[in-house]
This record gives sequence, structure tokens and C-alpha cells, in this order.
Amino acid sequence: MTANSRERAGGSTPGAAVRAVDDVRLRAAIYARVSRDMRNGRSVAQQEAECRRQIEDEAWDLVGVWVDNDRGASQWSKGKREQWEDLKDQVTAGDIDVLVVWEPSRLTRDRLVWAALAAICEREGVKIAASGRLYDLSDPDDAFQLDLYFALATREVGVTRKRVMRDAKAQAEAGHPHGGIAYGYYRLYDETTGNLIKQLPDYRPRLNLWGVNFVLWLAIIGRPDQWCTPLGLWALGYRVWEESLVTGEAKSKHRPPWWALGPLFTPDDHRIEWYTRADIVTDVIVPRALAGDPEFAITRELGRRGILTSTGSLFEPPTLRYLLSNPTYAGYRRYQGQLYPAKWAPLIRLEDHQALTVKYGRRIWEGKKTPSVSREHTVKYLLSGLLACGVCDGPCNVTSAAGPGQRRYYTCIGRGKIPGRGNCTARPMAEIDLYVTELVIEWLSSPEAAEVLMADTRSAVDLRNLMDRREEVTERLRNLFKNAGLNGMSDELLAQTERNLKGQLETLNEQIDARQPYPVLRDLVKPERADVEAAWDRLADNLPRRREVVRTLFTRLELQRLGRGRRGVPVEQTIKVTWRNFQQSA
Repeated sequence: MTANSRERAGGSTPGAAVRAVDDVRLRAAIYARVSRDMRNGRSVAQQEAECRRQIEDEAWDLVGVWVDNDRGASQWSKGKREQWEDLKDQVTAGDIDVLVVWEPSRLTRDRLVWAALAAICEREGVKIAASGRLYDLSDPDDAFQLDLYFALATREVGVTRKRVMRDAKAQAEAGHPHGGIAYGYYRLYDETTGNLIKQLPDYRPRLNLWGVNFVLWLAIIGRPDQWCTPLGLWALGYRVWEESLVTGEAKSKHRPPWWALGPLFTPDDHRIEWYTRADIVTDVIVPRALAGDPEFAITRELGRRGILTSTGSLFEPPTLRYLLSNPTYAGYRRYQGQLYPAKWAPLIRLEDHQALTVKYGRRIWEGKKTPSVSREHTVKYLLSGLLACGVCDGPCNVTSAAGPGQRRYYTCIGRGKIPGRGNCTARPMAEIDLYVTELVIEWLSSPEAAEVLMADTRSAVDLRNLMDRREEVTERLRNLFKNAGLNGMSDELLAQTERNLKGQLETLNEQIDARQPYPVLRDLVKPERADVEAAWDRLADNLPRRREVVRTLFTRLELQRLGRGRRGVPVEQTIKVTWRNFQQSA
């Protein structure tokens, strides 16, 4: 709520000395705040009403009311108090003589904020009216009482937060769910007490968007009087959508009616179907992500099939990345960076979750900036952006030569370590693609590839053992200081034990991170070369998956510069290949 009025008192002049004169009416401002609005604004309304009564009793002039509803005021509060910031500017400018609140804690529960406010009020001569009493910060007794109020308010917040954090940790260790419900699950609650009973995979059948459109249309078609209502417009298909998520076109327009899309006549797109959210996770999203399909391809398929999120919107790449990196689907609960075994049934295997976390979620769960949106849908060639220039280390993209046939080349486009350089290297695209493809097929049919898949299978057992070991070390570290006094450990021995346990924990975390399975290779590794070639040919229409295989097998592909006039150079001398060390990462 903005200030109702900010009229200055008649005849008043700025300055603390003048404002203190008895014949000048003081300018009062009301500030009301509540951390959690459970009564639709009644709390802040009651605060304002009581403050207005005090202003009338004291014969002050009301210059405005500032309200921050549903906003915390502690150092851990995330929401910004816009009205509070505006009110502070008014106090600093000397436009207010009395700051009226229901109780001191409504102003703030942060020591630093109170210290800054107290300094401003003392400098400008602004008094604080709270709990029916007027406080003057220039009086040491009044200032001490307010300091005591805010110290108690800060302690109350700290004690509450400590209790909440302890309960949250206990809930995590017990494996109970917390926060929003993950897509593919639902929760059962006790009808009497409202307490959570359990969380279950969501196998309840649902109609996709096209089916819902059809049902709504049948319900509304016989009611012409309802056609112009919001429900009628929805059923008839008049609504705005973001078409780029479904068709790939970067524009928005009105969604056509269901009959214009032909849901009953096109077998692949826009057909009516029953589905369950758990099956969408286990049969569509996770398998395609493990196989190397980019996020845009998965979200496009879900959009075309009319599968929506829990909130009724289309899937987007950021939402999909968060879903794929969520340990809930592997039967684990994450709390402060640590995984705890959960009480609900998992939908995917732990090793698959580890592979997805390595690819999608490491930056998300470490609190770093999320990666940019994938541009794989714009790539048309196998090695575009994957080749690096051996001169300036810039990326290489495809260019076409002038003349008949327009022969294509992988060419350095600059943006490397040497400023101003470009076109450092160039080699025919067909020649390089054929050579890299030959390397890929040769490796996929080799005994080394089979060993990598066997190590991938063994890593599942190793991963569980490592996580159990990490839980044991974490429990020992948690109980170290609790039992130190009972065991009579010295400070030196306590510190040494803590360092040893933390060292073991760091080593275990590194070993867990090193268990990186490569699911994109599972359907391609064959003992016979002909089978590998057939599997690779089946990916002809799936360029993103082929590029993911190349990323998995090679850590670097570098295009070498040969110099002018050199012809007939073998292709293996024009490209430097660095294979991934699977033995080290397995």
C-alpha cells in the first residue's frame, strides 16, 4: 500500500529543534507489517486501526500509512519490503516526526537494520511510538528500552529458526518429504488431523490436454449461452500460447480449437490419450534424457502430446533440468547438500540419477548459476562447435565455399585466445565427419567399450556402498562433539579426529562424483561392427544424440593447421583427437 497522503503540517519547518516546539503539530507516519498473512490482511488492518487511535489521542497529523503484508523482517527473510524502504527515505528526508507502530518488532528483527534506523531517527529527531508509548532516542533511558526490545525480538527469531532447522534436519534424516510435491508423486493426508500419511508414485490416470479440450467442448457445445464465458472460450480454443515450445516457431498467437489440430485423425501429434505422471517420468523423460536427447526435444514431444506440468503449464528446459536432477525420483531426500534415504518408492535407479545429476544438476544443487538454454536445436552438423582450432583455440563451425556444389568446410570462426584471429584452420566437412564417425564405430565395437559398460554396471553397487559409507562417516562426525565430553577427549585429539573424519568425507564425495555412468552408450555398444553401424544409422534423424555420443567419447577434437599449398595430407594428421580416459573416471 502506498502512502495515503504526505501533507506537511501547516506552519512547520524542518529541524529537530523546531519540531520539538509544543505549538507545532507533529507529523506521524504509520507502519504496519506481518510476517505471514493467515487472515487475509486482518492483522495489518488491526495494527493500522490501533495506530490511528493513538494518533487521534495525541492530536498528531497523519502524513501516510505504509504497509508490508506477508513480509518478514529478520536477516533470513528473502522478500523485499518495498514500503519499508520508501518509509526510510521519508524519515531520512526529515518529512516525519513520529514513527508509529503497533509494537517495536513490527519495524525490524534485524540488529543491523535497527542500528541504522536508530542512527537516522536520533539524527533527525524522529520519535518512535510503539505499544502506546512515545520513545525519544535522544533520551538514553528510552534508547536502552528500545535496544532491549529489539534484542529480545532478534533472539526470538533466532530461537524459532534454530527449532525449525532442527526439525527440518530430523525430518530429512527420517526420510520424510518436504516442500513441493515432485512431478510423478502425490501425497496422502489424514482427513481428520491433516497430517501427512505417505508419499506415493502418481499412477492415477489422466487425460492429456487434447482430451481435456474435447471433454470441455462436449460440455459447452450444447450451451450457446456459455460460449462467451471464460470457460466457453477455453473450450472453444481461444487462448494465447507460446508456440515455440510445441512447434519450434519463435512467436506467440492464439491456440486454435482442438478440431483445427485434428486430434482424432493425426496418429502422432495432438491425439487424445490417457497417461499417468509416474509413467511420463519413467517411460519418457528419464529414458530420453539418459539416451542423450536434449531438453528442447523432450519438452517438444511433451508439448505435442499435450502433457502438462503439475501447475498446468507446458514443460520448459529449466523445469526439465530441475526435474532430472531431483533425487526424489531415486528415493532420496536432499538436505543441505546431503542425501538421506527416503520412505517413498523410487521411480528410477540410483546410478541413473547419478548420471543425470552429473549432466544436469550439479550447478543447480551447488547453488551456482544455472546453465544457459541449450542451442542444440539450431545445430545442423555433427561437429559444429565441438571442433576447436589448434591455433587460436576458438570454435569451428561450418561454412560453404562459393561455386558449384558449395562444398562445406569446418572453419575456425575466431573468438579464441588470440584476439582478432579467424579462419585459422579449415578442412572439408565430409572428410572430417567420416573420419570421426569411423573412430566412433570402431570404439563402440571394441572390447574396451564392453569393459566400460561392465564397469558402468558395477558402479551401481559401488555407488550404494560408497553412499552407505558416507552416511556412517557423517553420523560419526555428527556425534563427535556430542560424545566428546563423555569420552574425555582432549582438545587436540578432538581436532585431529574431526580433521580425519572430514578428510574421509571429502574422499568419499570425490569417489561418488567419479561414479559417472554413460547411459548414452548402452544401446550402441555391440560385439559386431555391423550391429554398431546399424545402430548408428538408426540415429540418422537424431543429430543431438549423435553429438552426445561424440561428447562422451572425446574430451577434445582439435583441427590442425597444415599451411598453404599442402595437399593430399592424410585426414588423421589434420585433426588431433583426445579420447576420454574411461579407466580413470569409472
